[in-house]
Amino acid sequence: MGNETTDESTKTQLSVCIRYLTDTFVVEEAFVSFVELPKTDAQTISKVLINNVQQWGLDTSKWCGQGYDGASTMSGHVSGVQARITAKLPQAKYFVHCRSHCLNLAIVASCSKVPDVRNFMDTFRSITFFFSASPK
Repeated sequence: MGNETTDESTKTQLSVCIRYLTDTFVVEEAFVSFVELPKTDAQTISKVLINNVQQWGLDTSKWCGQGYDGASTMSGHVSGVQARITAKLPQAKYFVHCRSHCLNLAIVASCSKVPDVRNFMDTFRSITFFFSASPK
């Protein structure tokens, strides 16, 4: 799974996470790294992603799926990152749109149109901050 973002210093980075199956058949997910991107086009992102996965010693032959946001650069089926990776690694043919991103888009749209949702999210954010800032 990958998504590009710009950090505070205005450098564009790709965050990379992997989801894998353990020997005991448990699905695990782990953040791997942030990778600086020289450009944010599909060709550069796919090349950087494959090269870094190989440099980290991960076996690309076991890569069976991909997950990105809905931007055409990432999920485009003709020349997006997922299409380019599938062309190089045919076994990585399964693509899923990141569900967290879908949820975020739905919440943002709801907050702008439904006051009750906006109020709930403000309350939820305050409760989350209260517990995360608690020393215990």
